Amino acid sequence: MWMCVKWEGQRQLRLPRFWGSLAALFVLGLLFTYGYAQLRGQPVLAALLGHGLTDGFFVPILAISVSASMMLPFFISLITGDAISGERQWGTWATLLTQGVPPWRLYTSKWIVGLAYAALATLVLAGTSLAGGVAMFGWHATVLPSGLLASTGTLALLLAVACLYAMAGQMVVASLALAVSAYCRHTVSAIMVTMGVLIFMVLLGNLPFLRSVNPFLFTTYFSRIADVLSSPPNWALMGQGLLVYGAYTALSWAIVFWAPPFRG
Repeated sequence: MWMCVKWEGQRQLRLPRFWGSLAALFVLGLLFTYGYAQLRGQPVLAALLGHGLTDGFFVPILAISVSASMMLPFFISLITGDAISGERQWGTWATLLTQGVPPWRLYTSKWIVGLAYAALATLVLAGTSLAGGVAMFGWHATVLPSGLLASTGTLALLLAVACLYAMAGQMVVASLALAVSAYCRHTVSAIMVTMGVLIFMVLLGNLPFLRSVNPFLFTTYFSRIADVLSSPPNWALMGQGLLVYGAYTALSWAIVFWAPPFRG
């Protein structure tokens, strides 16, 4: 298994799109720093994030909150959506299947690498925006929207929770993108289907007359990242989000088990 994981990781490292996506996320993190500097005087942002806006803590929180629905999923779909469909497109998938490696082992190894990339992509965006935010605004105790004066240690803990929660959500995207990729013969098709599903879910979640559907849409829980700013953090809703994330991850595997797509 781990030899397959190592092989898939090395394959991804050789792809220009892998490094290009991380570079784009690096630049995106810096752009969030610049955009935050321009917007921090706006009353709407003050109401959302709190009164201590001149603090580097808020930049990565804003970056991962805004990017969780579309920007991060796009890059994750770009990489994970290529995992099987890209190999089919280049004719290497059939070759792999003739080498005697069990298809499920190949799929599992690609899933593990996809999860790792989802975590890495989230960390690159959060880390870059954090570095830019700290360089521009510093890192010190600040006032949260709840009125609580949070120490630097508390801010570090809240940021860690927000990043881990965001990673979990993006790992769901990676799981779904891989499942879609397993049935596609072209990378573009896998990316378009994955992003189409995400956009559809986001639109459904924004329709007032479909509020009863919201608890079943995993994109609805992307916005729960901001719940770390409450006092205390809304652990119940974030826990519910993790349960929904787990259900969608299981669904991605159930689809592949139901109709195994492992053919050339």
